[in-house]
Amino acid sequence: MDAPEYRWYAIQTTAGHENKVRSLIAQRIGQDPRPERAAAHPWQALVPVQEVVEIKNGKKVTVERKLYPGYVLVEMLMNRESLHVINSIQGASSSSVSGAGSSAKRSGTTR
Repeated sequence: MDAPEYRWYAIQTTAGHENKVRSLIAQRIGQDPRPERAAAHPWQALVPVQEVVEIKNGKKVTVERKLYPGYVLVEMLMNRESLHVINSIQGASSSSVSGAGSSAKRSGTTR
C-alpha cells in the first residue's frame, strides 16, 4: 500500500486572524481520538513570518512580519474530510484551499 501523499496548501483566512486559524487547526488535529483517522486530518499548519528591522523613534526595532498576510500554510492529505475540517474552522474562508500540484477543485471535491 502506498504511503499517503501530504502536500502544502494555502488556506485563505480573515485578515489578521492567521494565528487564530493556525491554532484552531492544531486544536482540531489534537481533538480526534481515533488514530486510524489521523491521515484524514492536516499534519501541520504554519504562519510564515520574517524578522524585519525597522527604525522607530530613531531606534532600530526588530519586528515580525507575515510573509503571506491572510493565509495559513497547511501540510495535509487532500480529501473530503480534511476539506471539511478546514472549511468548518472559523476564520478560514470556505472553498479557498489552493496548492502546488493540488488536484482539488474550488468546490471542495476531489478528482
